[in-house]
Amino acid sequence: MDDPTIIQRQRLLNRMPKVGERRVGLLSAPAGYGKSVVLAHWAAAQTSPVAWVNVDQVDNDPTRFASAIYDAIAAAGVDSVVEVSPADDNAGNLDILDGLLADRDLVVGLVIDDLHQIVHPEVLEQVERWVKSPPSQFTLMIASREPAPFPSARMATEGRVDRISPRHLRFRAYETNAVLKRVQQEGQAPEHSLDIHHHTEGWPIAVSYLARIDRPQDVGETTMTLSKYVLEEVLSELPPRIVSFLLTTAHLDQLSPDLCDSVTAHRDSAEILAWLSEYQLFLVGDPPARYHHLFSELLRHRAERDPTIDVPALQKRAARWYHRQSRPEDALKHALLGNDTKTILATAGDVLIRSGLRSEYETCRTWLHALDPDILRRDRRSHDIAMLTAIHLIDEFDRAPWIESRLRFFGETDDVVLDYVRAVECWYQGRASEALQRAERVIEMAPEYAKDHASDLIPAFLDLGQAARLLALLLQGTLDHDDPLFTSLHGLLGPGGPLAKTRLSGIWAFVAYIDGVSDLAANLIEGFERSRTADKQGRGPSSVLGTITKALIASDNNADPHTQRSLAEGLEKELQIWLRVGRYVDVALTRLSLVRTYHRAGDRVAAKHHEDLANTLIRTFEDAPYLKAVRDRLVNRAAPDRSPTAPQDHALEPIDPDVLTEREQVVLQHLDSDLNMAEIARSLFVSRNTIKAHTKSIYRKLKVNSRHQAVRRLRNDQRTI
Repeated sequence: MDDPTIIQRQRLLNRMPKVGERRVGLLSAPAGYGKSVVLAHWAAAQTSPVAWVNVDQVDNDPTRFASAIYDAIAAAGVDSVVEVSPADDNAGNLDILDGLLADRDLVVGLVIDDLHQIVHPEVLEQVERWVKSPPSQFTLMIASREPAPFPSARMATEGRVDRISPRHLRFRAYETNAVLKRVQQEGQAPEHSLDIHHHTEGWPIAVSYLARIDRPQDVGETTMTLSKYVLEEVLSELPPRIVSFLLTTAHLDQLSPDLCDSVTAHRDSAEILAWLSEYQLFLVGDPPARYHHLFSELLRHRAERDPTIDVPALQKRAARWYHRQSRPEDALKHALLGNDTKTILATAGDVLIRSGLRSEYETCRTWLHALDPDILRRDRRSHDIAMLTAIHLIDEFDRAPWIESRLRFFGETDDVVLDYVRAVECWYQGRASEALQRAERVIEMAPEYAKDHASDLIPAFLDLGQAARLLALLLQGTLDHDDPLFTSLHGLLGPGGPLAKTRLSGIWAFVAYIDGVSDLAANLIEGFERSRTADKQGRGPSSVLGTITKALIASDNNADPHTQRSLAEGLEKELQIWLRVGRYVDVALTRLSLVRTYHRAGDRVAAKHHEDLANTLIRTFEDAPYLKAVRDRLVNRAAPDRSPTAPQDHALEPIDPDVLTEREQVVLQHLDSDLNMAEIARSLFVSRNTIKAHTKSIYRKLKVNSRHQAVRRLRNDQRTI
């Protein structure tokens, strides 16, 4: 086989009987699963002759079918076993085949491909007899797009049949990689190998088509075209009842009989799902199954274009079923797609709380972007929770509609939630006095407000108000590590406030560290980590201070430059989050921490870069004197703690303009960005391999080993200029 997309799949061959073994091999799967290719490799691996019969609809006649079998055996290099003609007494009689082969002391393999084309009962009975009592002189291998018309499952448990299903025939990740390597001239699998495997879910024909595509952006379009062709071919042959079920359940991510009954308003879903599973159409995964995502997408598009199908109504039914099953995330997802206001209001608040407590902040952001503030205002509690989440997790532009909705429907008078939002915004912008004033209003008014609107949120309001007050006092510079406020709050919170204790420990630890009380800071960070681990809290509303303190303590305890760089990388990730949300005080504190860490890593260029940006930011704050104390502690006392044995730092050497070509200089400028290699390649209209080649050349000429080091040299060179 010259096709480079065809590979030998030894794991499947190991499951199949060898010629001479009294077992039957049955490969049953829809089109495109490579059944014939696997059988061809099986035949090539045998030492005995293998006869191959490609069954067609014209073979639905016992005599013609028998003739095809005998002709195939002769074509395999075996002398004619018996002549078959319509007038012969043996015409159509295949029961004598085993005996005829035994008389000649012959053992052969017999492949019957596309058995699903046969519907004649006598022909099917003959095949079933072979399967029930495997012949001694030939080993039978069957391929079919449909389940075998005999009890193959029972026969498999009895050891008479070796079944290979779509689950076995799908490519594993390493097989997809092997196909792509064979196609590539250099013998290297493309970078998008895993993307292709994930996109196709190992569907062999799709992998083979996509392996020939050089541009990753063409993968989706080509796969969908191929899937559409297969889908239309299959749907045209299905009963209308099955097609209707596929279209009305296409928008479901999981397929359970109860859910499908609720969505379709019928009571036959269990029967239909069993039928689809038996015929191996579109379903993947263990129960509850799901549709293969390629076909699911096509089914959804078809359902949305069908005027007889009300997709929003189906989504609403799914939402209410999930709500009854106490699965609020799934309920909210379908409610949003089905414009089901009732279910949205019943689930949104709880979903945001659950996602926040599980530290699923990207999920929270996704919900906030999907929810309509004007709809959620009909349930004050849900709107409160959304506002409290939005202030910490989405940027100013995306927060604006929530605040505008709040003002439009509830006004600003005596609104504790809006006061808290304003207090946090003041903290972000370095306005300590106003932040303190609003935080104290929250603490004072929270019990009465929550009693009227959401009594179960009283602890949360008090928790958030105390945290905002602490941060405002911190920003003013009036909070010391031995302030009695810390101990009183710690005792006041008790066992019922794990999230509050996490925040409190982080704030207290940071203050103690800046005050130079390292032992207290270390002990508090241990408590901070225990709270985060036990209660699965991640980046809470002010745990940024705990995260920074943890990194600083680790930096103090390990002088290894590699460890310092690793700590800096972690802080850089935190920094990107605060920049995106617009938490500018947190940005300044993180940059000041990076100054110290980069100094200890021996990276003076990066340290100076963050110091300059931090100073610029601090100068814009109207009322945040504490930041100057932090700067004095972390920057002005920070020494470039360089190891004498550290390798020469070429990042400090200026770049010779004649060393790099013009194209390499352009690539180097792009390396100093947030773009990955694939995005750089697209922006420069070249392949990813070309960018990789330029990058390797840049590293060699600049005597560096990483993108980070190359960017340091570039920034140092620009600073020198």
